[in-house]
Amino acid sequence: MSPEAELPQSIDDIMASIRASLADDGPPVVPAQSAAARPPALPPVPSVADISASLDDVVRSMVGPMLQTWLDTHLPEIVERVTHEEIRRLTGRTD
Repeated sequence: MSPEAELPQSIDDIMASIRASLADDGPPVVPAQSAAARPPALPPVPSVADISASLDDVVRSMVGPMLQTWLDTHLPEIVERVTHEEIRRLTGRTD
């Protein structure tokens, strides 16, 4: 099986899957404590939206160079093929 066959359809599918798994992991339930028994305040925990935005940035920074390489390799051929097809369509040629 080729690596391409194992990949999801799009980055949006990947991000939706990651967001769904993050949303399923709610904060742990902590029993109530008196003010004297509580440990010192911890820094605020980033929200799921903050984590998701950060994860978006990480994924984009990783996928960007791969996408650019793929476009550099395949885009000229795609543009040439589509241009020839459109010229044939407009001129009525079948050759």
